[in-house]
Amino acid sequence: AAHFAGLNIPFGLVQKALTVLPSTSAMWQVIACLLAALAMWLSVIFLMRYALKLLLMYKGWMYESRAPGSRVSLKTMLWA
Repeated sequence: AAHFAGLNIPFGLVQKALTVLPSTSAMWQVIACLLAALAMWLSVIFLMRYALKLLLMYKGWMYESRAPGSRVSLKTMLWA
């Protein structure tokens, strides 16, 4: 809907896909919009997946000293 309203939302992906597709008819524009939406959705999903995986891999906080007067490491402070 945004493409047909004249908005260029996903970084010009629709226009780039239209240059590869055989025609610029309405059907091919819808297909280009679907391809751009799929590409954006997959990139966001994989970005979130690997960011969460990176955050959950850090286990250094379990082995830090919790004695009175000890300092929390910079890595743990950035993670939290």
